[in-house]
Amino acid sequence: MKIQSVTASSPSYALNNAAGLKTSGNVNFKANSAVSDLNFGNMDKTHYVRVFDPKQEIIDEENYRQELLGRFFVDKKDEDGNLVTDKNSKVVTELDPAIKQALDSTVFEFKGPDGKVFEGTIKDAIERFVIYDDNLPERFVGLLHGTSKENIKAIMENGPDMRKVKNSAFGPGMYFALSEGDAQDYSGAKLMADVVRMQRNDGEKGKFVRWDGNFYDKITNGNVISALDKILDIEPEPLEYDPFRPYYIGRVKSEIPHRILDEYCRNVIKDELAIDAGYGTAPGFHSCIVVFNPDSIVNMSDYSQQSNNYQSYYHRY
Repeated sequence: MKIQSVTASSPSYALNNAAGLKTSGNVNFKANSAVSDLNFGNMDKTHYVRVFDPKQEIIDEENYRQELLGRFFVDKKDEDGNLVTDKNSKVVTELDPAIKQALDSTVFEFKGPDGKVFEGTIKDAIERFVIYDDNLPERFVGLLHGTSKENIKAIMENGPDMRKVKNSAFGPGMYFALSEGDAQDYSGAKLMADVVRMQRNDGEKGKFVRWDGNFYDKITNGNVISALDKILDIEPEPLEYDPFRPYYIGRVKSEIPHRILDEYCRNVIKDELAIDAGYGTAPGFHSCIVVFNPDSIVNMSDYSQQSNNYQSYYHRY
């Protein structure tokens, strides 16, 4: 899959007098431009500095990220060929089937929970870290997700966007703390919610499981990322240094394979293994509930608006 070059809109650059600046200061500001250039009298590009508007840079970076990421997703359709939309009438997208097929059919080398090396598919590797536990409850009540007030509002209005998750020690899901103190480590603002086992199309309920340690870095190892790099075939960054090139382009390109792998693994866990959520604990990590099925997150509310008589009811280990 060849991805053509995707670059941010190029701002106009004004080169200063090569013999030196005659104006006060060393910056030639250009009206209505987020970028200006510094020239210290040498036409070598290494002597130029890109100056930009930080706020606009954040917007441009996210737009570029979504544009590049979107090239690996396709519109989802139902059995009748109709587009699937969410509750806000936005078309739902899914991972390109060609990428899924390539990952499904590739055998990688992994380290299992016992530290021994084995070969298998990504699904095989994930299954080795699953512990099925009949003692887990039917629901977790009063869990807390630390995030910003803005995110809480967006989640309550539109539902969780699982593609924005970044914490991944126990898999690419939405993380919930089991206590207020643990949630406080991530944010002063907190979303409160219950997590339930959802009934699937086959009539069976989704599973709650335990994870055998902080397993996910063993799944997303270097050989998996390298193979996915080749599958995605994103155009590499130029070898020649360009001071005018936005810094975020290379950073976004390097994170895309990880984002795609997160999406793939989350779908394997949620759809193929029918796991709604998993309990994660390991030395150096807060115990938590990681949700992979967004439909399992119910009764959401802004914790800061709750009474001070907060109680959570969850299953501890």
